Amino acid sequence: ANATGDQAAATGYRARAATCPLPCGADAIRAIAGEANAASEVVYAAFGPAVGYFRVADAADAAAVTFAEETFGETSEEVIYALRSRAVTNGDDRPWKAIEYYQRLIDLRVASGVEPSEVITGREAVAVLMLKAGEYARLVPFAASLAADALAASRAEPDKYYLRSIALEAPRLRARALWHLRDPGARAAYGEAIETMFSFGDADTARVLIQDLVDARYDAEADRVAKALVEASPGDEEALLARARVAARGGRYDDAAALVAAIAAPKPVAVLQRAAYLDSAGKTAEASALRASVKLDVAGELSWGGISDLTDPRDFGAYEGAAAVARTYLPLAEQMIISATYVDAQRLWQIAYTLALGGDTRDAFRLMRQAASIAARLSFADANATDGGSLQLLRRDKFRYLLFVDIAWAAVTGAPPDSMSVSSRY
Repeated sequence: ANATGDQAAATGYRARAATCPLPCGADAIRAIAGEANAASEVVYAAFGPAVGYFRVADAADAAAVTFAEETFGETSEEVIYALRSRAVTNGDDRPWKAIEYYQRLIDLRVASGVEPSEVITGREAVAVLMLKAGEYARLVPFAASLAADALAASRAEPDKYYLRSIALEAPRLRARALWHLRDPGARAAYGEAIETMFSFGDADTARVLIQDLVDARYDAEADRVAKALVEASPGDEEALLARARVAARGGRYDDAAALVAAIAAPKPVAVLQRAAYLDSAGKTAEASALRASVKLDVAGELSWGGISDLTDPRDFGAYEGAAAVARTYLPLAEQMIISATYVDAQRLWQIAYTLALGGDTRDAFRLMRQAASIAARLSFADANATDGGSLQLLRRDKFRYLLFVDIAWAAVTGAPPDSMSVSSRY
């Protein structure tokens, strides 16, 4: 930098070198990592693994941003990196803190005069976190503004695919927030999201919309989008499951079974769902034969991928089929109850909701009770008066405690599971 006369760059490099004197190689990095791990172990020993993790993470948050600001300057790329890193790290269990970091990042980027399209990705992250955090009233105008800006930016820079993706996602986020608020404008908002999706011809957005629409019981809209997907991709499992659920809600069980039968290479959930529709149509012998053709092994382990293999077809309308598969997870659920991490609570929630939608409210109630107990205990483990700390988990997932009430009511009264008032989806 000196040789080329770039004194500003040379000054920046000197500042960086001062924080990591030569030799700054693998040995130094390992030494720093070793000291950090040793310090973390002291905290874990003092507070226990669960609370200790949060104490270490909170300290790292503050230290990383402060260090970057003091060392490289408040508007440096290092500060931008630190803010982005902290926002992502906090997204899973501290959504309000993550929103704060993203907002600081957005403000910094705007002040530095970057192109608006570079700010839009941060705004999308905030919108997604608002949905997960239940900040529906704030999200409605925020997503509307994001949708307009992302659409304009995608037209100005059509080669940037991520802008198109955000232009598609923002109207759906707005519609979902309105639905959670039970706003009468939610259905019209979904209509706008559907038209935006069709204007771009985006199949991925169509699938997410179908799950929302089935969940919201906007059956005409769900059938319209699902039918378009089937026309574009004959035999599409997810779209046909959704069309079948719409038919079943109208009492057309033969039609529902026929739609599922049209699936190309159906998975076990779909086969079992078809059997459920045949049962409802009075064709019990055919239903029994189908069930006998499916061999379900007891689940030995469960990853988040395994959860989505269960929850995705469920959210496309395969309630009874997904519940039949969920029963094979019951032995694994007992291990989750013993393990009792927050992820275990989330998995138990999903298995319980799946069982409840399939009519098995007894096991669903038992698992939901355990899930609520684990989640509440961990949510209070490191609560604080500053930003709530671990209590942000309780605040974010409060709707799932209402789902617990729904399932308890169904278990005691025998209420039809499809009448539950709360969804398990954000």
